[in-house]
Amino acid sequence: MASAGEEYGPAPGKGLGLSSTSRLFAARAALLIILLLGWHWLSIALGPYVLPDLLNVARRLLEISASGELLSMTAITLGEVAGGLIIGGGLGILLPFLVSRSPRLARTVEPFIKMTMGVPKLALSPIIILWFGIGLFSKVVLIALMVFFMIFVSTFAGIRSADIKLMSMCRILGANQTRLTREILWYSALPFIMAAIKTALPWAINAAIVAEFLAAEAGLGYYIRHAYDSADTVGAFAGVVAVTIVMVLVDFCFSAFQKHMLRWRQVDVHAVH
Repeated sequence: MASAGEEYGPAPGKGLGLSSTSRLFAARAALLIILLLGWHWLSIALGPYVLPDLLNVARRLLEISASGELLSMTAITLGEVAGGLIIGGGLGILLPFLVSRSPRLARTVEPFIKMTMGVPKLALSPIIILWFGIGLFSKVVLIALMVFFMIFVSTFAGIRSADIKLMSMCRILGANQTRLTREILWYSALPFIMAAIKTALPWAINAAIVAEFLAAEAGLGYYIRHAYDSADTVGAFAGVVAVTIVMVLVDFCFSAFQKHMLRWRQVDVHAVH
């Protein structure tokens, strides 16, 4: 008779050893090499004014990194993203818990939230800049609008996914609404919140870049626009590559944070990363 492990396969986390990780790393490295070779071939075919040589872009990245300019621009852009996430994400998490206390209010608000999600937020960026100026605040407002609705809807769905029978049992045992929110609703919504923030992060960075591209005095988006205005194709692509690297690093860091926050539940670590 086969054992449980033989019948149902290895337990989660087992059998995903070094060989599997090595194969995944090798596949990603191979894909990266193919993309870089494709860039090199296209730069030759199209010419440096359309697509600059990869080595020139890398050289420019090293130059602005050594001068500290890249770090300064990245810090400005990520500061805008952090401000927008704190405001938009904070409200997107808090309001669903408040609204869910009143089923009638929840049914009233929900269709308007979903309807507002369809409004193209990036299309509003010129108006937001006109209202709030070219400084930091206009970027924070745009990013907050970008992430709020995604996080609100996901948090609301997470609250609704809570086990009704478990909540009823806790009420019978004397748990008040505050304890139900802290012990059941929060942990039911947390995976939804983490997934929503992970999805919202690239949008937040894109919103910051677009806002800086339109009107700013510093930041990665400003650097890209200034390079375009100066016909500096190498600088423009260096800025685009820098933004891409920042997105990858931010996603990697948040994936580690997500794994830590959800350590109490079984998750596929390969899906998280």
